[in-house]
Amino acid sequence: MLDEELNCYVPIDSCKPRSFDKVLIDTGFIAPDGYRYSIELLPSTVNSDANDHAISFYTQGAERVALVTTDKGHLGVQQVSVFNSPGYLPAEELGTLRVTNDKGAVGTATYSPADKKLYYTARGTTSDPSDYDVYQGSLGQADPSLWAGEKIGAIHLENVFDAQPAISPDGKRMYFASERLGATGGVDLWMSSRSSASGQWSAPQPLPTINTLCNELSPSVSYDGRWLYFASNGHPSVGGYDILRARLDQGGLPGATENIGKKVNTAYDELFPLQSSDSLLYYSSDQPAPYERRNLYVMRRARTSVTIATRTEREVEPEQPTQPVQPGNPNVRLEGNVVVAGDTGNVDAEVFWRDPQKDVELGRKPTDTEGNYTIDVPRGKDYDVGAESKDKFYDVRRVDTRNTKDSVIKVPTLVIGDTLVLRLNFPFDNYTMPYDFTVGDNGEQTPVRWQTHIDLIARSIKQDIGGLKHVVLFGHTDTVGTVEYNDKLAHERASFVKTELIKRGITAALIRVDHRGELHPLRKREEESLETYHLRLRRVEIIKVLK
Repeated sequence: MLDEELNCYVPIDSCKPRSFDKVLIDTGFIAPDGYRYSIELLPSTVNSDANDHAISFYTQGAERVALVTTDKGHLGVQQVSVFNSPGYLPAEELGTLRVTNDKGAVGTATYSPADKKLYYTARGTTSDPSDYDVYQGSLGQADPSLWAGEKIGAIHLENVFDAQPAISPDGKRMYFASERLGATGGVDLWMSSRSSASGQWSAPQPLPTINTLCNELSPSVSYDGRWLYFASNGHPSVGGYDILRARLDQGGLPGATENIGKKVNTAYDELFPLQSSDSLLYYSSDQPAPYERRNLYVMRRARTSVTIATRTEREVEPEQPTQPVQPGNPNVRLEGNVVVAGDTGNVDAEVFWRDPQKDVELGRKPTDTEGNYTIDVPRGKDYDVGAESKDKFYDVRRVDTRNTKDSVIKVPTLVIGDTLVLRLNFPFDNYTMPYDFTVGDNGEQTPVRWQTHIDLIARSIKQDIGGLKHVVLFGHTDTVGTVEYNDKLAHERASFVKTELIKRGITAALIRVDHRGELHPLRKREEESLETYHLRLRRVEIIKVLK
């Protein structure tokens, strides 16, 4: 039976592989190698109102071009849309790829710079609706959107599904999906090779180690030629089709297969992976999204660094000069200042310090009338130092005394006001399990867990309970997706905070949930990356309304 969406056969055997439940690439924190991983839904210029299956890239003159396989025709008869792509996100749509075979381009199209040819899938000329063939084509001279295509004779079989070609960077190997006989079962992956990029393709052979009784689909070779990426519903799986990879040897044959893990793979179907650089992995998924059922995503890897958390919309302050440690002193003195936003008189605030590992408060003391304070703590530990004031919220900073030799550490200024900004990051379309660590006001990952912030918010509300009319939670999102979708996401983000506050003893009648979605964005800072800007936009603003 032909799966009209994926254009391949559904295997006769019921595929129920073992469960795979590991998170190997997490987007919620900075990895030990100093990189942050993020997953983005490609914008609506690319993800259309049809199913969008696959993406590939090539350079045409001075322009970088993206080829997106989509169901803009009708289900089962796909086309390839051409986009101008100056960056990692395709931008303006230029038109539709046109080829000279009878039925047009209906499957994935990939360009091989080694021989300057386009390889793609097209429906065969027979009456069999499952007869797909692999074609190669050359760019037309008069019309740059027209490719003169022909079947690759060495791998062509009548009335057989052959599709989804992938070419190694050196142009010497072609991998493709086929339901021809001679492999393991279902749709399997095969390889054809040649001695040079201009040579003739050999008769294909099934790949060892990776084919199962179920389906293996959508192969691609990594940008450096070291890995074969593909999708399968026969290997241990998070759910449905998962993206897997196998290291290629010098002969182009794959070794052991590994699942790339959760965050990319979900309970839904993930297919058509493309690792176009060491920092970009594109793929498609039919997980719930604001567009049609199947959409294109990109996982990005970017170098970053961990900085001390901030709680207001300001830049990280420069480091203060430190003082040398006094011999034999087991303690370190923390010095700082508290500013109460909107107050010009004497400061009436209280400083607290916490053990973040044990999640317990260690002490409290008032500031002087100018907001100054000092705290003596044992050196060799992390501390969360914060301040709060009546009718206001709090600010908190992480201070590390583990490796310092100084006797005094200057704590960055704590600024407290009647509005608190809390940045919670959730996995895509998940509103109940945020990533552990919050995001600071400069888009950096903070070392403070969201649970700690909710505890502090609840305490702040309780100490002002007699003077409060209500507390308002405003949910905000980034600008990716439709306005309607972001309204829902913003409401869910704020509702999550409400639920957690109720668990901590705040009555539901005191809390009002509202949302602004993407309609109240913050100012984008000069030279700020889009990723950092989006992290700052995903937030809940919490306001105390006094009686």
